Amino acid sequence: MSRECYTCFNGSKVGKNSKMIKLLGELDELNSVLGYCRSLTKNKDVDETLEKIQERLFIIGSILAGYKIEFGEKDVNFLEDEIKKYEAELEPVKHFIFPTGTQASSFLHVARTVCRRVERVCVEAKQKRFVPFLNKLSALLFTLSRIENKRAGVKEKEWVYKK
Repeated sequence: MSRECYTCFNGSKVGKNSKMIKLLGELDELNSVLGYCRSLTKNKDVDETLEKIQERLFIIGSILAGYKIEFGEKDVNFLEDEIKKYEAELEPVKHFIFPTGTQASSFLHVARTVCRRVERVCVEAKQKRFVPFLNKLSALLFTLSRIENKRAGVKEKEWVYKK
């Protein structure tokens, strides 16, 4: 393998195809997608929530790189509290919802699907301690996509199976 196929990680030379390097790249993509979502939202509270999430994603990356930083239940609780706060503004979901609406809402759906991929890569890389956080994060991103549409006056389009 040529030297272009390796990178430094935790003081060691690691193949760029390693599961850990893949996970770090996926986290970086998720963080970047959230940054784009922040540029689209007109809601200050949504922007602030997304920034707090980005900070936690940097913490996960730092932990994977070997730093000893506290992360766990309190971070999952933060996401659960945010979901409850925003769901108070919404009607319960009765059907699947098309991932569309405002630009911010649509891109929050993209972020949600990227988050699900990061969750799967965490499992592949044997970093299951972050899975509960990522699982709740995808639920929060779904809720935020709905908030963006509701606050913009965009009606959600529900999908109902027709025989």
